[in-house]
Amino acid sequence: MTKSPIRNCLVCGAENNHGNHFDVQCCRACAIFFRRRAGSKYADLKCQTRHCDEKYKLCKPCRLRRCYAVGMNIEKFQHNRDSLKTLEKLPQSFTNFIGRPSLVIFCIPEEPYEKTFVELKDLLKKASEILHFGAETPYVGPSQLRKLTMASCFSISKDCRMYRTLSYGDMSYFWEYYLLRTAKWLTYFEEFQSIPHKMKLQLLTSFWHVFGRLDKMVTTASARRKKICNNEKMWAMSNGVIMDLNYTKVDFSAISKYPLEQILYLHEANWVMMCESQRIKKS
Repeated sequence: MTKSPIRNCLVCGAENNHGNHFDVQCCRACAIFFRRRAGSKYADLKCQTRHCDEKYKLCKPCRLRRCYAVGMNIEKFQHNRDSLKTLEKLPQSFTNFIGRPSLVIFCIPEEPYEKTFVELKDLLKKASEILHFGAETPYVGPSQLRKLTMASCFSISKDCRMYRTLSYGDMSYFWEYYLLRTAKWLTYFEEFQSIPHKMKLQLLTSFWHVFGRLDKMVTTASARRKKICNNEKMWAMSNGVIMDLNYTKVDFSAISKYPLEQILYLHEANWVMMCESQRIKKS
């Protein structure tokens, strides 16, 4: 940038000409204006005041056209002159760096993703026959609720046995026991017998596991009152099975790859509910 003997700005006519800006002798104000507005919407707008000429103050569209008319050149713009230089690209996030969505970052990519399904076709066939033939023994009660209460019978069997090792086969037996037991319990529900058979099976498969949890909690509470279960890690089933998680070894490797501690953690709520139920009964 060099000094010039011309004192007036070629754009606005001001006397504070500072020098050569973008190939034109102009003031700093016009230089800054052209730097900001070049290529903007004002290049295509018409005069905003209709009174712009060489003797009066110019509106923005007319001032920008005057800049182009006197020879200002946008190719003279200089970039990257900031004292704090900006980065050319934004830093990569951890998701972009790994190349996987954040929801699955902590999954091991080398291990194949497999789902374990348990075939219950034959078991559901047995349950369907139970629902079809109805209750094993007729019971006449004063109310429908009384019938269901007598049919549930959440009391522990006299022939108790302690499980030392719990395998996948044992879990299959428990599933069969609770599914068929729930089906037998529903046969004492008269209103349930009036719905279509297909809907009966759908309802059975939707809440038989809830019935099993209720059986464990009530039976365990009863066993603790009878001093059969003497610590909080022991629980009982109505078929006479007793387990003590302090000594019983559980093997779920056939149906899950997760450690036993993580699987048992999901059942923490069941333990809390059983303890709370026992506390209420004592009070």
